Amino acid sequence: MLSTRRTLLSLTIILLASHEAFSCSCADPSVREKFRAADLVFLGRVVEVKRAPDNAGEIFDHVTFDVEKRWKGPRGPRLTLAWGFDNPGMCNDLPLTPGERYLIYSSRETIDYRGRRRSELTIRPDCGPHYLAQHREAEIRKLDRLWFRISARLYPFPKP
Repeated sequence: MLSTRRTLLSLTIILLASHEAFSCSCADPSVREKFRAADLVFLGRVVEVKRAPDNAGEIFDHVTFDVEKRWKGPRGPRLTLAWGFDNPGMCNDLPLTPGERYLIYSSRETIDYRGRRRSELTIRPDCGPHYLAQHREAEIRKLDRLWFRISARLYPFPKP
């Protein structure tokens, strides 16, 4: 009887003293896998962040980047992407700061804006493969090497 009370008291104390815990585990695919899965891969600096028009809650901002280097996707010196829901504190959280450089892997999604559906290049910040560039210099070098190998196959040098 005494050991049952002690066990119940111990369990009660443990349950009352415990706090919520959130596990943080994002997949970490290789550079090649991220490159293949993305519709747009680039290195750029945030110029502007604007609130998105009312929608189904999927997109909150439109982010404009000055493109420094592009490995895949549409051309142009400036890009505006749809920024998806960002849950602060989640794995690989990416708060955007104007003036900062980022390495972005973006995909095209169909989004509903006020009943109209349109396709946009988007960024899903939580657990997405998007990074502050200053922490990804090795990955940027890998992308350069990967792109050199791909472009050499696509556009071989003419034979003499």
